[in-house]
Amino acid sequence: MYELELKQVISRLLPGKLYHAISIHPIAGGKNNRAFHIQLDDEEFFLKQYSPAGDRNRLLSEYQFLLYANRIGSDYITRPIACNTDMMFGLYQYQSGERYMERSISDNDINHAIQFLYQINSDRHYEKSHIAQEACFSISEHIDCIQKRINKLNHMVISDDLDEQVNIFIYKQLNPAWNSVKKKVFEYCRKHNLLMNELIEEDDRIISPSDFGFHNAIKLKNNKLIFVDFEYAGWDDPSKLIGDFFHQIEVPVSLRYFEKFSKSISSLCKNQEKILGRVHILFPVYCIKWCCIILNYFLPGGKIWKNFTEVVTRSVREVQFQKAQKRLQTLRMEING
Repeated sequence: MYELELKQVISRLLPGKLYHAISIHPIAGGKNNRAFHIQLDDEEFFLKQYSPAGDRNRLLSEYQFLLYANRIGSDYITRPIACNTDMMFGLYQYQSGERYMERSISDNDINHAIQFLYQINSDRHYEKSHIAQEACFSISEHIDCIQKRINKLNHMVISDDLDEQVNIFIYKQLNPAWNSVKKKVFEYCRKHNLLMNELIEEDDRIISPSDFGFHNAIKLKNNKLIFVDFEYAGWDDPSKLIGDFFHQIEVPVSLRYFEKFSKSISSLCKNQEKILGRVHILFPVYCIKWCCIILNYFLPGGKIWKNFTEVVTRSVREVQFQKAQKRLQTLRMEING
């Protein structure tokens, strides 16, 4: 986007704001959005442009969540300043730091993640209508959500030899693994007399940042930690948050933290032991989910979405295929170990 257009955006977000000098610098790394570091004289801002793709207003979801987290005094977020849903831009406090892409996760980092989740669930006066993206409140909803992703991959359009390799992987490895995972979930439900369609109680739901992990965290210069990217935030099943937390691929979290993290998050719920059971049985389900997410680059809709911030080349798709294979191998190790 041209600098003149961005200056016009800033003027609409900060009407009446007077300044003598402005600098605008793109920030790399966004997968579904474009971001800029804005400096107006001595003030610094973070400007985010959201992709209009999808059926969710991701700008509004993120901005409302940050307003809530700011109201309850969370010190793990950046402050929201202004937004414009027509232009799909949000303006936030700028905080300088480094991403976790090259950092190893420590015990202290895990403690910060848990503390942040405790903070945002301490009030729980978050609008009940603010449901997380792909929120699941029953076992069947978890299964159906991933099944929809599998179905899309099963109908992918073959346009080259790489697509053909991926298609073989889906039919010969991913589908059988998914069927095996579903079978274990069904057996667990029968054994424990659980109804697949039974919704978890409201007291067992949590306010979730969604897509939560250290891939969406920044270590500030003063060693403080903040979390970012709340486009899918809302009420959800803690099983989904935990499954996503350990299966996201950009900044892996060791499974040695699984018990500690799971017990800490389930303690937010009324029926802690029951939730822990759900977490364990649904954990492999989310490994399959992330295999599907990785392979979105091979779907027409996924390519359009990704092209908002990056060019989907063959080499990019090859890397994604390798990641999916590695993620499925992780599932086998989890089941066997």
